[in-house]
Amino acid sequence: MPDKPNVILDIIAVTYKQDHPLKCFVESILSQTNPSWRMLIIHDGPDMPEFLKKKPKDKRITVMNTPTRFNDYGHSLRDIGLQKIQDDSYYTLLTNGDNYYPPVFIDEMCMFKEDLVYCNLVHNHWKYEARESAMHRRGIDIGCAVVRTDIAKKVGFPRRDFAADWFYFEEILKLNPTIRKVNKVLFCHN
Repeated sequence: MPDKPNVILDIIAVTYKQDHPLKCFVESILSQTNPSWRMLIIHDGPDMPEFLKKKPKDKRITVMNTPTRFNDYGHSLRDIGLQKIQDDSYYTLLTNGDNYYPPVFIDEMCMFKEDLVYCNLVHNHWKYEARESAMHRRGIDIGCAVVRTDIAKKVGFPRRDFAADWFYFEEILKLNPTIRKVNKVLFCHN
């Protein structure tokens, strides 16, 4: 198991024409009590909103767009992001540009050495009721889990269907990772 590096978390956030929701997401990351993160925001296609064209000012944030639109729930963008991130972070988080996180998310989720750490969540599909997440299909969302970067890169993001989030976790589970659940609501999916 690798030692904890200087950058504890790489965040890959996918987005499409989001403006105010994306600003809220970025602010939730900028508000983290742990500054040891980097973020790659990938826009699906060339028609980026003004917020992304101006590029967020924090040097830990990189913005890119794809030359054409994939229109596959951001799954192709997640795969691109996993190929682009460096190998020097401990964990990787895949998420969407309209989600948000409390300021203690990184501190609460990245203090461990397990290969996969996940938390409970609030989800718009469940009318914003807090839910217990679980490691099974329909029990977890991509944005409520951090995965050791070397494992996330090894697995990649090969699926493009609606349930690709779960199949990403299923591939990780085939590697027999160590797992920890944080029994706190630390993620809001919109």
